[in-house]
Amino acid sequence: MDARCSRSRKGRGTADSSVCSDKGIYNQRKDKHGDLIVEVSVTAPKAQDERSREILRELAQLHPEDPREEMWSKV
Repeated sequence: MDARCSRSRKGRGTADSSVCSDKGIYNQRKDKHGDLIVEVSVTAPKAQDERSREILRELAQLHPEDPREEMWSKV
């Protein structure tokens, strides 16, 4: 996340939004860029049957790394 971007609010469930100052659309009247509001929503599919759960467990064993590890090292 850019230094000018800040997390503005936690959404419901897995949605989250951020505001990036001066990263939005250019306004000719004000001669500056506006703010860019970014909303991210992640939805994982639900495992409905035992075979799906088994596949997800196998995937977790094959790839045990944390996808957020790099993100947290920057905080």
